[in-house]
Amino acid sequence: MADLTNFLAENGELPWAWGSVDCCMVLADWAQANGHGDLLAQYRGFYDDEAGCLAIVVERGGLLPIVGDGCARVGLPATESRMPGVIAVIGSLTVPTRQWGAIWDGSRWLVRGADGFGAMTAPTLGMWSV
Repeated sequence: MADLTNFLAENGELPWAWGSVDCCMVLADWAQANGHGDLLAQYRGFYDDEAGCLAIVVERGGLLPIVGDGCARVGLPATESRMPGVIAVIGSLTVPTRQWGAIWDGSRWLVRGADGFGAMTAPTLGMWSV
């Protein structure tokens, strides 16, 4: 597995950019850092603001099916175990616009925001091993 601490530090320093450096794309970047394909390739660069991102999320019924389909496509297995480096969708199952991509650091969910990574507590909707 790639070094999670280094990945988080390096990615956290990148300037925020909808469609390439955001809470969704960081999951795909982490998977790629671990030798997998780009689970969000069809969305990369497809939106360039929050409205565009949310339009896709609403159209697809949430971030959960977007990430779940992508993980299946690149061969990432679903898991029930919170191990460091596991990726997830966390948030509200019933409100698609309140779902975030997260990476488990061993003690908490980290979500990529405009200012880097921050811890977030929310229900886990789906998890995948990288």
